[in-house]
Amino acid sequence: MKRTLGLLLVLSLAMSTVVAEETEPATAEKLAAVNRLLDLTGAVQMGQQIINQLLTLHQQSHPDVPAQAWAEIRAELDFNDFKPALAQIYDAHFSAAEINALIAFYESDIGRQLLAKQPEILNDSIAAGQSWAGEVQGKLVETLKRKGYAEGL
Repeated sequence: MKRTLGLLLVLSLAMSTVVAEETEPATAEKLAAVNRLLDLTGAVQMGQQIINQLLTLHQQSHPDVPAQAWAEIRAELDFNDFKPALAQIYDAHFSAAEINALIAFYESDIGRQLLAKQPEILNDSIAAGQSWAGEVQGKLVETLKRKGYAEGL
């Protein structure tokens, strides 16, 4: 549970974006740029990595489920299926000019450096999120017990 909470926290932080003040309706050109940005940032690979980590957690929590079943589930879950929805989200929050500026950033030296370090940053963030979630859960249980709500904890 703690690991899942940490993963979800990190996912929301990793996928969060700055909201543009105004955006124009989607055009084929803008959606192509959004897809280019998603490709540049490795969004699909990151999403697939998170899916794989969540499946591993569930597999550990449910050792009675055969490995073959987990392999079949893993084969069915492809983050590429989510890419069109993710593109629509980026489209809604960024103008075409902002998307192009982000592409320019990720094509720059510092942008490429960020992309190269992002998997390691994600792994470290997941570990930190899991640790933090454990602390929060401990404080929550402690507070509930102190207030007399210990039954069922």
